[in-house]
Parts: sequence; structure tokens; C-alpha cells
Amino acid sequence: MTSTTFLSAYAVGLAAIANYAQAHGRLIAPPHRGYIGKLAQFAGIVPPDYDDHSLNAGGIAATSGGKFGVCGDSYSGTRQHETGGTYGTFPTNGAKAIGACYAPGSTVDLQVQLMANYKGYFEFGLCKLDTKDDKESNECFQTLAQPSGETKWQVPPGNEVFTIQSVLPAGVTCEGDAHCVLRWHYVEWNNTDVGIDGQEQYWNCADVYISNTCGTAPAPCPVDPAYAPALSPSAASAPISSKSSSNSISPISTRTQPTSQGSCGTCNNCYYPGTKACFIGWSAAQCAQNPAFNWCGANAVLPNASTPTTSSCTKPVIQPPSYKPIHIAASTTTAALTTGPKTSAVTPASSTTTPANAVRDQLISQHNKIRAAHGVGPVTWDDALASIVQVWANKCPGFEHGELSGGGQNLAMHTPCGTTTTLACDKVVGAAWFWYDEEETFWNYGRNKCNGAWAKCGHFSNMMSPEVKSIGCGWSLCHNGNYVWCNYNNPGMNPKVPPLRGITKLQLKASLTV
Repeated sequence: MTSTTFLSAYAVGLAAIANYAQAHGRLIAPPHRGYIGKLAQFAGIVPPDYDDHSLNAGGIAATSGGKFGVCGDSYSGTRQHETGGTYGTFPTNGAKAIGACYAPGSTVDLQVQLMANYKGYFEFGLCKLDTKDDKESNECFQTLAQPSGETKWQVPPGNEVFTIQSVLPAGVTCEGDAHCVLRWHYVEWNNTDVGIDGQEQYWNCADVYISNTCGTAPAPCPVDPAYAPALSPSAASAPISSKSSSNSISPISTRTQPTSQGSCGTCNNCYYPGTKACFIGWSAAQCAQNPAFNWCGANAVLPNASTPTTSSCTKPVIQPPSYKPIHIAASTTTAALTTGPKTSAVTPASSTTTPANAVRDQLISQHNKIRAAHGVGPVTWDDALASIVQVWANKCPGFEHGELSGGGQNLAMHTPCGTTTTLACDKVVGAAWFWYDEEETFWNYGRNKCNGAWAKCGHFSNMMSPEVKSIGCGWSLCHNGNYVWCNYNNPGMNPKVPPLRGITKLQLKASLTV
């Protein structure tokens, strides 16, 4: 099963509920190369990758022979996430592209965000590059162990940020023009009766320093940041609950409650009073880029070319994901459907309106380009239906279905666009593509049905149904997540969808932003 994103579909009156989760995730501490550009302190240094959660080297079909890009790119494609690639900018940016600095031999907290969980395990590796011109190879990575000595971290249930402790080698340092690459490798284990080559795998690479000059104690980390970086477009479905294996290791909680003394607390660098966080190694100019931060660095040692320039804090400033499970209606299928683990709901925050016409035009345009490539007629915008869905969106419900008028609903995390600080919406690949992309591969065009349960292709079925003539969508930007809901009028359960005509999927994706 391949993946680009995290999906959820719901259809009223149909014989099944779409509950097909596609595993994907990313390394966020240290921030991997595709993610780091979304953090405020790296803006303008490393470009953000809005597909950074889906680095599966092309999926099972591409990796089953044992070939893969060492940082998650396709083996036969452009290696954008490797050193010297679009996101591997250490050769040009040096220390500015370093995401974290650790002491030799230290036990560090690594954090991985999973949006859809298919069990399996995580591994971490370290590769030292002696010069700016060196490039990582698979053979270079040496496996890191947990404090227990285990090298494979069994993934427990749940879609959340997991913290895993790993021990760095005591005899390795990398700083200045040398640096280390820390790699996350995720092997899901959802496909039975096959080995690792038949499983979905993900790789992320992060640039780090290991040095005795990182500083003393780690800086306090933000607990509840007042802002969040733009989230990548991802859509999600309710996780399928399953019992963890007997040797599963529970996530380790490492939150630190910082103390405060005076207007800067004990901070002598860049201070965020909202969470009493101190960012080590920032310059006054970097700190001044965010008006919410205070410069307390009169006595701070400013970074230089030979000194690690990033915080020793291992937790990036990110908005915690909403863990509120999706409500699943009663199903007529024989397999029992379950929700994810119940946790306390995120308190809704007031939404921020994204320019309505730009998002609407993106959703209609990209739906219709995809449908046209299959010889399916266009859809129009249903203002009345959109108004109903927008009422739900304005409640900031988190990742949950609601206002199910029309017959079918797809839900996705939404990439903000069309504002003064984001890309134009017509330059962003939106939710329509992510609902379509992976499930299209499971559609049997000869039989007009899914190769598997309807739920496996529910998003595709909703958005590609020729019976659907109009859609209505709602979206909002909230503190507990950015989401978009699209309702489809009268979708067919097994729609007659012709195969692609005269265009490849890669060309189709490129056409969405032209």
C-alpha cells in the first residue's frame, strides 16, 4: 500500500463507511529536511516541502526490490531530500541548515508525527559527513539503539507525536563544515504473509551537529505555542484500533515546564513569554522576525560560522495535532469499524477565514481537472450546500465529520493558501489530489469497483462519481488544525469511471497548478 497523505471519507446511505487509513508520517525532532523550512527560524533558509509526510521512495512497487532513495526519494527520481538537493541545503547554507545540536554520547529525545498508524516499527541511524561536499549513502548509516539496547521501536496504536529515546555514539562529533545526518526509517507492518519488501516504508533525513559546544542544559521547549507553521496538505481517516504487540514500548513523555524569573526568565537569548521558552543560538535579527519573541541576549554569545547555531532543544515549535477521534456511524459491513484511542478533546479555537473565492476556485478547478482526465464531466459549486458545510467548519471541530447533507463527504487537513503570507491557491496541490491519488491505484476500471472493500476507495468513489454534478465545501484555519470538508451530491457506490486518457498521473498532478 502506497501513500501520499492521510485520508477520511464518509458516505451516508452507502453500504460502507470509508475508514481506510494510509500510513504516513515525518520526523519533527530533529526536524527533517522537508519539514524544517516550515519552522519560523528556518524560513527563507530551507524551502518548505508540503509533501514532506509521504517520503516512501515511491511506495511498495518501487521499493520491493530493495532500491530506495536513502532519504525517502524515489530511487529512479530526483533526490530532492539528499545532501545537495532542494531540501538538503547544508552544502550552501552550512550551519544555518542544522536542525539540532546534541552532545556526544547523550540520550536524545527524537519525535515522530504519525498521521495514520499501521503499526510496524521505527529505526534511527546516524551518518557522519566530513565535508560539505560529502553525501550520505545507505551504507554510511549506523543504527542507533535505545537506552534498553533495542534498535527497533515498536509503534503503539494512535495517531500522534511519539517520543523515542536514542543514544548517540560517545566518540562521534560533527560540527563546522562537517555534520551528521540523522535518519528515521519507518517500516509499517500492515500487509500479512509478506516480509519487509512487501511493506510500506518511509525515510526522513535531518541535518544535525554533535558537539561539546552546543551549550549546557537544553533550553526549555515551548509547550503550547501561540502560532504554528503552515501544515502540509494531508487528509486522514480514523485510525483502525488494534492491540499493540507484546513488546511494544510506550511513548516516553519528556515535556519540560520552564520556570520564569523576570521578563526574560533565566533566558539570555531569544525568549517567548507565551510559553516561557528560550531559544539558544539565535541572533537578535532572527528573534526580531517574530513580534511575539523578546530579545534577551545582551550577554548571549552570538553564533558564528564554526559554532552550532541551533537550539539544543529537541522539540520544534509546532502546533500539536488534534487527537479527537472521528465519530463513526453504524456500518452495514461485516467487519467491525472502530475509532482511534479516546483522549481529551482539543478546545476549539476561533477560525481564521481563508480567502473564500480562492479556495473555492482551487477545489472546483482541481476536482474538474482530475475528472476530465478520466472523461468524467465537471462539477459545479453548490452555494447552499457549501453554506451548510461551512457552518460545521466554523465550529473548529477538529478532525471530525459533520453536516453530512448531500450524500457523501470527504475530509482532509487543509493547506492554507491565498493570503499575503502563503502561496496562491492555484499554485498549491490541494485536497482533491490527495483524495484521488492513492485510491485510484486500487480502482478496478473493468469491474467499476474497488479492489477491496468500498472503504478502501471511498474518497475516489465520492469525488469521481459521474452521478455527482455539484459539490459544496467548507474550510477553516483553527488552533486545533486546518481542515477542509467537501460534500458530494448523490455519489454512486460503484461509479463507472473510465481510466486515465492520454496523460500520466505525474502529468495530471503537474497540471493542477498550471
